[in-house]
Amino acid sequence: MPFSGGGARGVTADDASQAQEVAASVPLPKGTSLITGRLSTDSDVKDKFAIAIDLCGSGIGDANALRPLATQIAKAYKASPLSDSIFALYVAHSTSYTDTDVTGQVKLKDADFATHLWNGKPSAAAEQQQWQVVGAA
Repeated sequence: MPFSGGGARGVTADDASQAQEVAASVPLPKGTSLITGRLSTDSDVKDKFAIAIDLCGSGIGDANALRPLATQIAKAYKASPLSDSIFALYVAHSTSYTDTDVTGQVKLKDADFATHLWNGKPSAAAEQQQWQVVGAA
């Protein structure tokens, strides 16, 4: 499913397409799928956007299990040409995701994506603690 958000203030269709390509480049655990993604803007953050990624499948039951995968996604975005345009990153995982219902969702947020290096320093464990849990079923 294509990422949405192209057309939001300051977000182009090319931004959405590039964001989708980056997300699709991250290897996912067996049984986990990239469902959708969104780019959105915030009136307080000029000329930047947030990216929200929705994953679905088995094997990720809580925030601690999602942190390593979310970190790999953050690293991919940090290394991409979009990096300077991103102010926040959200990664959600659901055990079931349909057009009308989402169950078993865990959502992480990096509200300070622009200031985090996402380069493995000072350590992988410290990096994973940068994620804020903003939703858990």
